[in-house]
Amino acid sequence: MSSTAVIAKDYAKAPTQAPDPPAPAQRPVPEPVPEGEQPKMNDIKVEYHRNSGRGISTFHFENWTKERPTMKLQDKEPWRPCNSSYNYEFANAVLQSGMKAEQVGVVLDVMHWMARRQSDLSFKTPQDVDAVWSHARSCYPGFKEHNIEVPHKGKGSNYEVWARNTQNLVKTMLEDPKLAPHFQWDARRMSKWNGETWEDFWEAEPVTALTAD
Repeated sequence: MSSTAVIAKDYAKAPTQAPDPPAPAQRPVPEPVPEGEQPKMNDIKVEYHRNSGRGISTFHFENWTKERPTMKLQDKEPWRPCNSSYNYEFANAVLQSGMKAEQVGVVLDVMHWMARRQSDLSFKTPQDVDAVWSHARSCYPGFKEHNIEVPHKGKGSNYEVWARNTQNLVKTMLEDPKLAPHFQWDARRMSKWNGETWEDFWEAEPVTALTAD
């Protein structure tokens, strides 16, 4: 199964609620200087608000600076608030690529479809995707740039127009064994009954003919 299918499949079995975060590290309380002792250089005096009832405390500098957490803060699930690392990787890829909501929806639909059918994705790199589109473009005549000059108020304006060669396109379609049998080779006259008489119409495309039958 591909990594894409695994990501989609993970949605179904991932927990829907994140567990409680780890308890914060406890900091050791430094020993204060005994009341009445002469302070030393760089000692720290802590004065709490009068309503706290905690009074004033003095600490030697070396004791105060030795405060360290008793345990290391190590997040075993750094992908939170996502409910799995797969979801985080997907969300991060969406963020980095700048996809729109509609595009994300299409990708998710494909991933879930693949997961349900245990399908595998053969694309390994972006070059694999480009190769498929390049092959698809080679199946039909490509677009070519044409410079067209349009006169306007005594001046000519040039416009770039991209178009296919119609003759080559039709030839390619006629030589396609999958398309050729579906062409209507014989000339025919089409008409539609309007309730009183048969009314002729132009058969512009197959859809028009189907609606007229």
